[in-house]
Amino acid sequence: MKKSLTFEIIILTIFVALTPIAGKIAVKEIDPFSIVILRYFIAIFVLKIILFTKKKKIILDWKDWKIFLILAITGIVMNQIFFIVALKYTVPSHPPLLYSTCPIWILLYNSIKHSIKIDKKVFFSALIAIFGVILVLGKNLITYNKTILFGDGILLFAVACWTLYLILGPNIIKKYGPIETTYILLIIGLIIYSPFGIYRLTQVQFSQISINAWIGLAYMGIFTTALSYVLYYSILRHIEASKVGILISAQPPTTILFSILLGFETLQLNLILGTVFIIGGILYAKTINKGFN
Repeated sequence: MKKSLTFEIIILTIFVALTPIAGKIAVKEIDPFSIVILRYFIAIFVLKIILFTKKKKIILDWKDWKIFLILAITGIVMNQIFFIVALKYTVPSHPPLLYSTCPIWILLYNSIKHSIKIDKKVFFSALIAIFGVILVLGKNLITYNKTILFGDGILLFAVACWTLYLILGPNIIKKYGPIETTYILLIIGLIIYSPFGIYRLTQVQFSQISINAWIGLAYMGIFTTALSYVLYYSILRHIEASKVGILISAQPPTTILFSILLGFETLQLNLILGTVFIIGGILYAKTINKGFN
């Protein structure tokens, strides 16, 4: 693996691991639907500067409008809405754990799409990861913590949207490049979301927002929505979508560590065991032959 690609994966892991922490801080004071549109504004501004400094011009092939629309709806609009709304109710450790199962769903999707009999390893790795998710969420189900369960339920929709985004994106990346693709998708997402987003934005009491919440919002706009999306698509030019999640499997433990240190939750046995099973299932998937990638 090239050193530059390894560096991108490490940086992406750090950026994404801290996103639920930043999001939790921001959503405690700012309306989640307003956060979504503010993330768009920040990310578009950052990417515009990058495109300008690199003197890159975007030439759009209008034949691709359908795939751009689908990617914008799933990865930019719906994924971000479900994610930030879920964070209002759940704890920061749950999003990375659920998102880390994406490679399993991508492997299963590829198996079904190409009419290949699902390999026992694929099936077993999925079972391991799903069991890990049950361990993480199970305690809240047993004790009926309806607030966290509600957030986790919304989060499952975010994971589904992100999985589709990773599956459908690679061909467009190869044609336009990761920065250009992300910029186009953010513009489309902003157009789609603006009527509702701007209305919600007018309801926000900006004078009552603390500096910590602003920092959390800025982090998500710059490092998550702009740079992490670009890094994801940059890595996808070299690695299959099913393997990206495997390579950044250090994300959940990193998020859990920061979440505990910042007092958002306490370290519990079900969280430890669930993390072990989820990451174990993902790493086991790494042994699957190339026919499923």
